[in-house]
Amino acid sequence: MSYYLVDLDKEINFDFDNLIIDSKIDLENNGSKYLLFYLDKNEPKELFVKLPKLRLTYDWKNFKYNQLKIRITPKYEKTNNMIDFFNDLESKIKSQKYFNKKSTEFISLIIKEKCNYIKTFFQENKTKISPKMKINDFKLNGEIEMVIRLNNVWKKENKVGLSSQLYQIKYYPPPEEININFIDDEPEEKQTIVKPIHTSSLPPQITNFFQTPIEKPKLFINSDMLKSIKLKSVDKN
Repeated sequence: MSYYLVDLDKEINFDFDNLIIDSKIDLENNGSKYLLFYLDKNEPKELFVKLPKLRLTYDWKNFKYNQLKIRITPKYEKTNNMIDFFNDLESKIKSQKYFNKKSTEFISLIIKEKCNYIKTFFQENKTKISPKMKINDFKLNGEIEMVIRLNNVWKKENKVGLSSQLYQIKYYPPPEEININFIDDEPEEKQTIVKPIHTSSLPPQITNFFQTPIEKPKLFINSDMLKSIKLKSVDKN
């Protein structure tokens, strides 16, 4: 099955009318699910969403459960657009005939409390982590990029929600962990390096010039010049 990736870190180009909700699949405990696809170039594709980079505001050392609750921070244009995208996506799902009953409660992926959070299902053996490490080794003030997979809508009794699995996560350590030096040392003075000339690579005319020894100039003095020098020396006395 091919895939369609929505990159929320870039300009969003997504047609909600191309969303396909497949027929019902019965599950145990009176539950059910409906597979979700996106129609791209007349082909139904699995839907993946790349989230903008988020900052870790709490430690994951005590992570125990399979459902991650990740704070959406910092709050700026891209993270606001991300929240709007999921709100619009869930509104489109809620409008379908399977889920539009008044008694139906929709459980959103976006948790709205004092701060906004996004939740996703995590399985360590199925999630690609870069670099290779455990997520409970992630440090406070680090950053993460995530790709989540939206492959079905689940329903149980009068509750409905969008299923989200964490497919890939990339971790960026905080500055103190990678020992960034923000103050540059004074640049060293550049020394001029004179490279020797290899005459073997030069044309013959130039090679002969370098190989010919330089003779000292000879001083020629004739007899008239010598008499003049002697007369000048006598005048001084």
